[in-house]
Amino acid sequence: GPKKTSVSASPSGAMVEGSSVTLTCNSKASPPVDTYTWFKNGAKISQSGSWQNFYITNITSEDSGQYYCVATSGHGTGTSGLYTVNVLYSPKNISVSVSPSGDIVEGSSVTLACNSKANPPVDIYTWFKKNGTELSLRGTAQNYIIIDIRPLDSGEYYCEAKNKYGTANSTAVSVNVVYKSKPLLGLFVIGPLVVIQILAFIIYIKRKTSRTPEAENGGTSVSQNHRDCVLIAERSIDNNQKVLEAARVGPGYENQLKDLMNAEISPYLQKFDGNLKDTLSKFLHTIP
Repeated sequence: GPKKTSVSASPSGAMVEGSSVTLTCNSKASPPVDTYTWFKNGAKISQSGSWQNFYITNITSEDSGQYYCVATSGHGTGTSGLYTVNVLYSPKNISVSVSPSGDIVEGSSVTLACNSKANPPVDIYTWFKKNGTELSLRGTAQNYIIIDIRPLDSGEYYCEAKNKYGTANSTAVSVNVVYKSKPLLGLFVIGPLVVIQILAFIIYIKRKTSRTPEAENGGTSVSQNHRDCVLIAERSIDNNQKVLEAARVGPGYENQLKDLMNAEISPYLQKFDGNLKDTLSKFLHTIP
């Protein structure tokens, strides 16, 4: 039967995606080989009677694998050794994953990972943050880690992956940093009156006809038969910027205020730009 059966490739050397390759099944046989059969990764990819040459045009990464051939003559068969087809290609399927996912609380740490498929592996990663039409360079590693994240870090991020055969960009992902609300200092119930003492917080009363005078120390005394009040918080963030937050505390407000005290992030707070007076005015207009 056929002897010294082997596989050769033309052109030899690196196989780059998009090129064409010819695999040839070589053997010595007398009488000559009648049929050639080709296999990839152990599975037959041609029928008996195939040609001595196996052609791969416009080669892709899916064509990578272990190939061999079986040569058959009237006196038997000969099987070649394995020939490895290793297709080289530029980065593809670029994506960014964010951990943890969802809204990010200020002060926590966030990891952005640049995922890709490439051969050879990506050797250069570049991170960008989109700020309107401007782009800023943020990092040059596969993982971009933001420690002690701040609201100013909110925005859209994407990565660029590069190897010797090309470059590709991911789509942008949004990172949303939410403020970490300061806890309330205390809640005191005195007879029929409720007095709320808050760090840098002021409580206002919304009345249909008139507003009660403000108490000292930035607080307001609220009678038991009145259940509508507005909580205004002024907080300082980066660059000494002031942010005003407002929350409506309605019926059963005692329990709601306890929730506010215990929560690191209050679900009741809404954010406004402007000074305290404007914030109160805007917020009151949002209440039916």
